Amino acid sequence: MFDASFPEIVLILLVALIVVGPERLPRLARTLGAYVGKARSVFNSVRDEVEREVQLDELRKAERDLKRDLDMSQDVMSSGRKGADGKAASSSEQTAAGSGKAKAEAGRGPDKDNGSESETRSG
Repeated sequence: MFDASFPEIVLILLVALIVVGPERLPRLARTLGAYVGKARSVFNSVRDEVEREVQLDELRKAERDLKRDLDMSQDVMSSGRKGADGKAASSSEQTAAGSGKAKAEAGRGPDKDNGSESETRSG
C-alpha cells in the first residue's frame, strides 16, 4: 500500500509525538490502528466479493458453453439420424435409377447394334 521504510516511520512518530503530545499519543495510535484495521477489513471483503462475482461469471459462461455444446451435439445426432434415413432412401433411389439407366444403355448398346448388324448381314 504505502512504501515507508523504518526511518520514515520513526520520523512520522516523532512528529506525531511533538504535535499531539505524550499523553494523547497512545490513544491516537489505538484509534488510528482501529481505522486501519476497519479499512483493511472492508478492502478484503470487497476484494473477496469481486473474486466471487468473477468466479460466478466464469461458471455461468462455462454453463452456457456446455449447454450450447450439448445442443449442438444433439442437433448433430438428430440430423445424423434424419440424414441416415434420407441417405438410405436416396441411395436406394440412386441404385434403382442407376440400374434403370444401365438397362436403358444396355438396350441401346452393342447388343442392339449387334442385333441390327446381324439382321443386316442375314438380310
